Amino acid sequence: MISIVLALSSLLAGPLEQGEEGFLRSVLRRNLEVRAESLDLASVRESRVGARSGLGPQLTLSGDAGSTFGSSDRSAQQVEGTALATQWVPTGGTLAGQLHGGKTRIDDAGATRDIDTAGAQISFTQPLLRGFGAGSSTLHTARQADYALKVKIHGSRAVVLARIQEARTGYWKQIALGRIVSMRLEDSARTARILDASRIRIAAGAASELDTISALAEHLQAVSNLLTARANERSGLRTLLGISDTVVLSLPTLDSGTLPPLPEDALPDSATLLEAAMKQAPDLAQALALVEKSSEEKTFRGIDRLPTFDVEGLAGTDLLEGGWVLGAKAKVEWLLPNGTNRSKYRQALLDLHANEVRAEAAKAELGRQIGRIVEAIAASRAQERVSIRLAQVQTRKLAASDAGWRLGRTTWTDYVAARRDDLEAQANAWQALASTKALEAELEARTGTAPARLGWMGENE
Repeated sequence: MISIVLALSSLLAGPLEQGEEGFLRSVLRRNLEVRAESLDLASVRESRVGARSGLGPQLTLSGDAGSTFGSSDRSAQQVEGTALATQWVPTGGTLAGQLHGGKTRIDDAGATRDIDTAGAQISFTQPLLRGFGAGSSTLHTARQADYALKVKIHGSRAVVLARIQEARTGYWKQIALGRIVSMRLEDSARTARILDASRIRIAAGAASELDTISALAEHLQAVSNLLTARANERSGLRTLLGISDTVVLSLPTLDSGTLPPLPEDALPDSATLLEAAMKQAPDLAQALALVEKSSEEKTFRGIDRLPTFDVEGLAGTDLLEGGWVLGAKAKVEWLLPNGTNRSKYRQALLDLHANEVRAEAAKAELGRQIGRIVEAIAASRAQERVSIRLAQVQTRKLAASDAGWRLGRTTWTDYVAARRDDLEAQANAWQALASTKALEAELEARTGTAPARLGWMGENE
């Protein structure tokens, strides 16, 4: 029986020991949800590049050719080409330069003549009401893409933080489960030795049959507890493998009798943590980004509901025959009652107010959650210290009871109680560690520091 248990327990350790940081980095590399978020973020970045391209120079090349035939042996062939360069300016206007040229050949009953054309023109169009400055649709498209990327970055960080929290919590829970398996294995070996000793003692007439039966019952119970612990460990391992999207998991190998170290790191006060969270917490950052996005939308819609009043100036020249021309024109357009644009403005205003309320709610919730987690971590660390010290005392008590029972100075009942107390105290110590680590993982997720610390910048690896 013991050999079978030893074989099962050998499956606990991984081929390598990569530690918590290494495991979390592996999760960021392998987890499919994280990889999907990286791809989504790359897609939004690419969309932003396209939206902002409208702020730069644009070049359009066009050309056409045609031929017509008519009665009385009349025909015409025409070739034309145009190059148009435009540049948006911050006031919402458009500076344009155009070159055009063409050739037309007319054949009229054998009489052929060619008409060549070539010219250049420069113009500037400036909206004075609708489309001016922040009301420019080109600028609006670019800014909305900027804010959409900002919102997506913080949304992706929230997803990544959730996976990191899940992985870190599962990692330490698995460490505790693995240690409990090791303790159960040691206990089954101990009860096997006690059973052998009981059989020798009863053969020598130094013990009763009840002691041997009790030792056998304790040994079988220890093996049953080991198998249960092993099943729990394997179940947790499958969950952890699912988080990391891998088939191999590396966990630290712990020496026999190892207890968690006493927590010594001082926890920053709530005010310091809240100050850091205000800058990095993804939920709050996303809410503030939505406020910025809706504020820009409101500004644009406020200008977009105005009448159109554009002025344009142009200058042109004939490149073949010389001469020049200057011109100016104004365009006025007023759509009445303009209910669609006025409705869009009111909607943007309401969206802005709603997002401002959500941002305030996110700030308040962040403060409450950080205060709660800090208090819970302090209480958990205090419980962890007591659990570790109690486990140390129970281990010494068990050693004394074991020696006393072998010498006949300790009753079987006291020895069994000491053994069970020791197992419970060690399990509680490791579970207290896992509980503290889970709270620390939640705090890190709330403050939003983990992705940058672990090297995740939203790029597809």
